[in-house]
Amino acid sequence: MSKKNKHRAEGKERHGPVARDLQQDPQQAFQQAVACYGVRDWKAAESLCRQILGKFPEHVDALHLLGAMLLQSERFDDARLVLDQALALQPRNPAIANKLGIVCTHLKRSEEALAHFCAALEVNPQLVEVYAARGALHESMGQHDAAARDFAKAVELAPEFALGHFLWGNCQAALGQPAQAVACYDRALALASNFADALHARGNAWRDLDRIGDALSSYEQAIQIDPNHFAALSSMADLLVQQSRHDAALEALDRVIRLKPDYQDALVLRGALRYQRSELDEAYRDFARLVELDPANFQAYLNIGHIHFRLGRFPQALGNYGQALRLEPDDAIAHLNRSMVLAATGAVDEAFASNARARALAPEMAEVICNEGNLQMRSRQLEAAARNFRRACEMKPEFVDARSSLLYALNFMAEVSPEEVKHEATLWNQHHAEPLRNARYAHVPSSAPRQRLRLGYVSSDLRHHVVANFMAPILANHDAQQFEVFCYHCHPVQDEVTQSLSRGVEHWVNAATLSAEALARRIHEDGIDVLVDLAGHSEGNRLLSFALKPAPVQITYLGYPGTTGLEAMDCRISDVYADPPEADVRYTEQLLRLPHSLWCYRPAPGMPAVGGLPALDRGHLTFGSFNSFSKVDRRSIELWAQLMIAVPDAQLVVATVPEGQARVVFLDQFASLGVDASRIELLGKLSSTEFWGRLERVDISLDPVSVNGATTTCESLWLGVPVISRVGSRFLERAGLSILTTAGLPDFACASDDACVQLVQRLSSDWPRLAALRAGLRAALQSTPLTDAKTFTRSLEGLYRTAWLRWAST
Repeated sequence: MSKKNKHRAEGKERHGPVARDLQQDPQQAFQQAVACYGVRDWKAAESLCRQILGKFPEHVDALHLLGAMLLQSERFDDARLVLDQALALQPRNPAIANKLGIVCTHLKRSEEALAHFCAALEVNPQLVEVYAARGALHESMGQHDAAARDFAKAVELAPEFALGHFLWGNCQAALGQPAQAVACYDRALALASNFADALHARGNAWRDLDRIGDALSSYEQAIQIDPNHFAALSSMADLLVQQSRHDAALEALDRVIRLKPDYQDALVLRGALRYQRSELDEAYRDFARLVELDPANFQAYLNIGHIHFRLGRFPQALGNYGQALRLEPDDAIAHLNRSMVLAATGAVDEAFASNARARALAPEMAEVICNEGNLQMRSRQLEAAARNFRRACEMKPEFVDARSSLLYALNFMAEVSPEEVKHEATLWNQHHAEPLRNARYAHVPSSAPRQRLRLGYVSSDLRHHVVANFMAPILANHDAQQFEVFCYHCHPVQDEVTQSLSRGVEHWVNAATLSAEALARRIHEDGIDVLVDLAGHSEGNRLLSFALKPAPVQITYLGYPGTTGLEAMDCRISDVYADPPEADVRYTEQLLRLPHSLWCYRPAPGMPAVGGLPALDRGHLTFGSFNSFSKVDRRSIELWAQLMIAVPDAQLVVATVPEGQARVVFLDQFASLGVDASRIELLGKLSSTEFWGRLERVDISLDPVSVNGATTTCESLWLGVPVISRVGSRFLERAGLSILTTAGLPDFACASDDACVQLVQRLSSDWPRLAALRAGLRAALQSTPLTDAKTFTRSLEGLYRTAWLRWAST
């Protein structure tokens, strides 16, 4: 190649094609541009058009072609300038007017766009593409009726126009006419069976018609055609979540996020679903990613707060709720959950204030009303708490936790009869368990004897919790020859107590992620013979799983002080002291009674040795109550005031009292009964070590009257501190009798207030007796059934075996 030709070739490569004889024949150059455009060589086509327009600035065809290319490459401002010139030269060219209308639509110049489309149709009212473009403009402007008319006209002119039918269907859906929308999508799909967008849109319309199966089928067809159809995957995932098909929903969300890792809506949905399934680590990762993507994402902070709260990380929870509220100061959910965390930390006054803010923002939110009831329970406002729980149930009849909270509160109220509590428990069964009757598992007794029974325990409290304290010695002493033990732990927290318990159990199932149905299915598949509920209506219960009757024999034990009301619950384990024979009518379950106390106590590691009687050093008696403050009602205060008056120099220490108004009211009540506040020391929440250290400095513990202690009573006795308990008629008023009698101190369970006063007076005048009792109490306990875990467990197993044999013989 010569140097001259080489330079010409390089110039062509640098500057694009050169139009030959441009001054004499622009049409030849234009045809060359059209040919380049036809093979999608738009760069060459644009270069030729600009060369033509450099010589012939009014060449309409070049302007038109250049405008079309600029439109297709989304250079809308440039396209508008070029097409404006073309339309000025040919004002009645409908193709140019249509393109200019499309450009103006993209530039959000809606009125100009509409004028151009109308001008095009005025010249040629048969242009299908113009009706389609104008319909899209009307739809973007929210003018769905006008859009529907345009799309209807488009498909009238071109019945085979599949896109037109699809767009018409979208208008019908926007107008709230999903049935008509389905008909349009069906016509589009009849013309183009692989039209994935139409399948997705039809799924949405079926969903609006509540035809869930058809909706899911349409989404699945769209995804089969286009496995990466983002919108169809997202819609299917959302619908699967609403249908509680969590496994399938998670699979769909995983696919959505793989396609678009930064899609925040999918991350929120997946995180919320994982949270609901108690997959808290995975949920945290989703919400933390949201914070990375958007540091101002309110939902992310709110949900991270929920996770920390569930895991008992209260400072972190408060920090995240605070951040959420800085972003959305008027969000009722954030105020509600902040209130719940504050209550858990003992800041009850602040918790009330936060909940009051939530209630002002959402006065009809049942969860806020229920939380106010929970706060009132903590502050001993039992009647007000019960009213709020009832109100929450009325507002939201399906709110199962609110009705359980009501039952829990009624058990604490001495003025509420056991018959009324039983009635409310049957209402719980009617509202929440009865609808599940048709889904219950069926069980057929076998005539073959069962040597080794499968025994299952269900609890959310097999962690640092009072229930775990009493279950530990039982789980450690089950007869492996007679029982195959399963534990279904239903709380996401798995602490050192959980780990310790799990090592001694044959089958440990982490069931926190299982729904009521999934848990029941797992229990049934495990072939459990006797299933034991350890929660009743307390927080974290799984009574809905028991309602499905996954085991032939179902028993409630230990974690709740009353009847469950659940028809599917066969028995309740109690003892001969807490529930005498006349108590049978108070329960929907059959009572199975242990011969001694229903509590088996094993001292916690690290408890200190028994010291001397504190009164000998101080010169006066010190009474103490270290039970949960919510148990200390007016009856307790009135009795304790009598004891303080009977021993004028005695002091009283009360623990777990929330700071703020609760303390003021408490001391005022004593003052009104003649006991000066200077004689009373109030403590907040204490760590285990602090608890034992302060309890050691007490001479006599006082059991709350209406709601006796259990763990606190046992710990007090182990530290050598006798407990005075006022015996009543209800289960909660007889727990002290059960423990003290089994511990060999029946005289400390008093049948009247006067008997309590007389006992205190005798002890106050006989410190040597009190000192001797303190010194020998731990050794005495070690020879009683209260601490003999092996004997206790054999008795308990005997009740399990009896209940199963009774069922097997039916």
